[in-house]
Amino acid sequence: MTIMNRRKWLRLSALAGGVYTISGIMAFGNTGQEGYHLKNSGCLQLQLGKLEIFLFSDGHITLPDPQPVFAPEVDPDLVVRELKRIYLKEDQLEGAINVMVIKNGKQVILVDTGSGHHFGETGGWLLKNMEDKGIRPSDITDILITHAHVDHIGGIVGKTGELLYPAARYYIAEKEYDFWASGDPDFSGSKNTENPEGSVLLAQGVFRAIGNKLIKFRYGDVLFSCIRTELAEGHTPGHTVFTVFSDGAFVKHIVDIVHTPLLITRPEWGTQWDVDFHKGVETRKRVLEECYANRTLVMTTHLPWPGLGYIGKNGKDYQWVPFSYFTPGEIIEI
Repeated sequence: MTIMNRRKWLRLSALAGGVYTISGIMAFGNTGQEGYHLKNSGCLQLQLGKLEIFLFSDGHITLPDPQPVFAPEVDPDLVVRELKRIYLKEDQLEGAINVMVIKNGKQVILVDTGSGHHFGETGGWLLKNMEDKGIRPSDITDILITHAHVDHIGGIVGKTGELLYPAARYYIAEKEYDFWASGDPDFSGSKNTENPEGSVLLAQGVFRAIGNKLIKFRYGDVLFSCIRTELAEGHTPGHTVFTVFSDGAFVKHIVDIVHTPLLITRPEWGTQWDVDFHKGVETRKRVLEECYANRTLVMTTHLPWPGLGYIGKNGKDYQWVPFSYFTPGEIIEI
């Protein structure tokens, strides 16, 4: 070993050793600013055939207790045991808000818009994270609405009622639109005890703001020659999942089929957030099995950011297998 190489090796060895000591960790984190925090970029870039895909963070949701929103009729001891088994917190449940943007030539397609101003500081990060990647609201040409819950349509309209994406056309399944736009939506199949009136008024207000820019599609339609639509009812009557494809590669955005890894290992436990609880369980089981059997790469809205991975199995139980990537600062080819 030359003197220069030996010196370099000693420096690297000292650095590696310091990482595993308190002083080493503090040295890496000490910037001379009290309370300094390094913020993650909130974006992962993918290449899917000819398509550019961006996965953005819009923030996160925190529930003070997993029950009764999840597993509303399950013995609490069983829920705690399962949470421990899959390494989730027992006293609170967190969910990401992951948003997909697809660049298809001159089209810039946004799949849902996040929560906007409705969740305070923990949500509404999408616009800033997109702008950090050079994507302005005026660049968005098309917006796909998977379903009309606040964390998916809340970012369409600003605080003063203005459309935040003025150049965009908006697409929603006819069945989903009809449910929320009707005079008396049926929530009798839900286990949610809260009054849904606020959600209905929000959806109807967003539809009014969009006006004649709203386009309705039917299930099985292929949009923009790269997005296949599919009904996955239960969470809402017209809850839509999308398969994005190009040159033989594809990713399936299953949206709110699952909100947490708990609903992957125990899909039958369900959630109060489903408009039809039993259909939600049925659809969840079907989609999980299809994705597992076909080894489908899936995107999800609420699983840990960026929400990309596979459905695996451990014995008879499904499990979440996060997509592996090793160069987060670069474009990942799928």
